[in-house]
Amino acid sequence: MKISQFSWRKAFPEDLPRIHDIIEQAKQQMLREGKQQWNEYYPALTDLQEDVSSKHGYVLCQENGLPIAYGAVIIGKEPAYNNQECQWLSIATPYIVVHRLAVADEVRNKGIGTHFMLEVEQMAVKNGIASIRIDTNHDNGHMLRLLARLKFTRCGNIHYPKGGTRIAFEKTIAQQ
Repeated sequence: MKISQFSWRKAFPEDLPRIHDIIEQAKQQMLREGKQQWNEYYPALTDLQEDVSSKHGYVLCQENGLPIAYGAVIIGKEPAYNNQECQWLSIATPYIVVHRLAVADEVRNKGIGTHFMLEVEQMAVKNGIASIRIDTNHDNGHMLRLLARLKFTRCGNIHYPKGGTRIAFEKTIAQQ
């Protein structure tokens, strides 16, 4: 797949059925592989609806407009990232946080997650934001490899009261 075949944009309410399908596919894969990050209850449709209504939901679409990847991309601060066991690379705020990144089954292992994250980097540059932060579970090999490929730095651990411990990563973005 060529990069020019994709568009990246904010998600619309009418995208929610497809976004929900993509998230459900990712949840089922995690359950099949015994991963502990997501389960049958999270992320829920209400989480996705909140992402979209708050303008944090983004989709990467094929040329025909069909979303093939989804993520919540938030400019600001993540409260869970305060007072944690992290040595963040920067103290700059705001920063971009990415949550709930998922790729549709039919395009897995084709660089779609990488493309989505490169769009997030471009968003940071366009908005003068110097940092992207993300967290993932210790057993989420797909995300760990993606973050290594994109040169994110492991900064420590994050503890979610209902979600357990996650590994926190940050990448600083050079401004042009």
